[in-house]
Amino acid sequence: MVIFSLSVLPDYRRRGIAGALLRRFADDARKQGRETVLLLCKDELVGYYSRFGFKDRGFSDSEHGGVQWHEMALPLRNHGE
Repeated sequence: MVIFSLSVLPDYRRRGIAGALLRRFADDARKQGRETVLLLCKDELVGYYSRFGFKDRGFSDSEHGGVQWHEMALPLRNHGE
């Protein structure tokens, strides 16, 4: 599964909405038997998504919008599960 865009209106930010959406997405992916969630983000959001367990895998091959994107991965299973 891949998240390409997650956006919360400015008036509703800092209320935990994005975090709740990320957790729900990860929970749904686990229920579907997925092992990893991939996410593409800009430089300034790498730290934010890292707080939710996403690991920066470097720059993506995507050039969408003429922007350089980081590919981040959230492992959903431990080895041996």
